[in-house]
Amino acid sequence: MSLITGSAQLLKESLKPVTEPSKLKNLSRIQSSAKLMNQQLNDLLRVARADAGKMEFNPVSLEMQTFCLNLIEDFQIFGETQRIIEFSKRGQSVHAMVDEKLLYSILSNLLSNALKYSDPQSTVYFLIICEPHAVTFEIQDEGVGIPLEDQQSLYSLFSRGRNVRETSGSGLGLAVAKRCVDLHQGKILVESQINVGTKVTVKLSNLGYLN
Repeated sequence: MSLITGSAQLLKESLKPVTEPSKLKNLSRIQSSAKLMNQQLNDLLRVARADAGKMEFNPVSLEMQTFCLNLIEDFQIFGETQRIIEFSKRGQSVHAMVDEKLLYSILSNLLSNALKYSDPQSTVYFLIICEPHAVTFEIQDEGVGIPLEDQQSLYSLFSRGRNVRETSGSGLGLAVAKRCVDLHQGKILVESQINVGTKVTVKLSNLGYLN
């Protein structure tokens, strides 16, 4: 998948001066499809390993604000459209012992959902709260929301709201995020209203902070 994505990017850059916009758009679609398939495969592997009790947990010391800003930059660079992600922080910046890959999977899935299921002109809000013994991440959108009757199965595999069936997606994002949060012995909470938006809160405690 990485080879397909990289080759499409090289083609797009080399052909940009002489190629019709419609053909460049098709190359972008190839890239996006390859990225989506790669993400889905990785998500399925994570879920399978977690459910079998075989997912690795390798905590390292990470500076939380820098980690979040780098994640947002990835979305701005590789996203198909430029979206406004408004980042803010409360408390002093801290280091915490977390699994870098799992935390990236948690937050990237939540950000991806927020961007996917909200209007392209709307803002997605990303807040990090640093406390002495915990760090909390809040990702909030102004999107379509999740029907109340679908909120009971949010963390089930392939679960999708009945109001977004026409929108591309795998139904794996929250299932993966929940399992990765569980490995950190953290908590995840979803609050949502139809046509108002969704806020997802992830709280990780006792992470072994460093000065």
